This record gives sequence, C-alpha cells and structure tokens, in this order.
Amino acid sequence: LALRSLNFLNEEHRERILRSHEKVLQWMKNLKDETNPHFEEVHGVLAKVRALLQRRGSSTKLASKL
Repeated sequence: LALRSLNFLNEEHRERILRSHEKVLQWMKNLKDETNPHFEEVHGVLAKVRALLQRRGSSTKLASKL
C-alpha cells in the first residue's frame, strides 16, 4: 500500500525514486494487471481527489498571502 502511495507524487519525483528498483516496478505492474479493472476505477477516483486537494491547497496558500 505504501508503494502505491508513490503514485501521488508527480511523475518526476516518482521516476527518480523508483528508476533503480526494477523488481518493485515489475511488482507494481503485476499488481495493476491482476487487479484490473478495479485498480483503474479506484485510482481514477483517487487522482480526482488528489487534483481537488492540490487546487484547494493552492487557493489556501494564495488566500493566506493576501
């Protein structure tokens, strides 16, 4: 579960952390393949929540500066 949390990092950070861990990358791919279509459904929702929270965080930071 903790490894899946890396999906919430931006692409650049995730790639930097995982690029030298081929076995972990393969395990993550296998997990995704074995749990589809549920994996895609859940992670689609999580991606929307992440985007919403990022927008709210940005607006909160902006409001606090005003």
